[in-house]
Amino acid sequence: MAVNVHLDYEQCRAISAGFHTDRGDIDQLYRQLKNSVEQLHNGGWVGEAADRWYNVMEGELLPAVLRLSNAQGSIGDSTQKVLLIIQQADEGCKSIFSNVLAGKSF
Repeated sequence: MAVNVHLDYEQCRAISAGFHTDRGDIDQLYRQLKNSVEQLHNGGWVGEAADRWYNVMEGELLPAVLRLSNAQGSIGDSTQKVLLIIQQADEGCKSIFSNVLAGKSF
């Protein structure tokens, strides 16, 4: 059975760009959260509840936001790489069929 693959290159580029845009937004959110946590540290919020909150923010939430940002960037890069591979294969196939139709050997 033949497998048909259809890829809209522009849509794929837009998807990849979207992942990178999202990464930028997540990076901005990270900076804002980190700044807010630092302001609270410097603003004198103290006590057992404050310590627990700082531990969660600095030990879990902020690192998770960084991981999300890195994942978004990796997905964007991977999408772009897959697009390039498919585009190169597509061009190679076109070249072969163009040569065959022109009576040239491949």
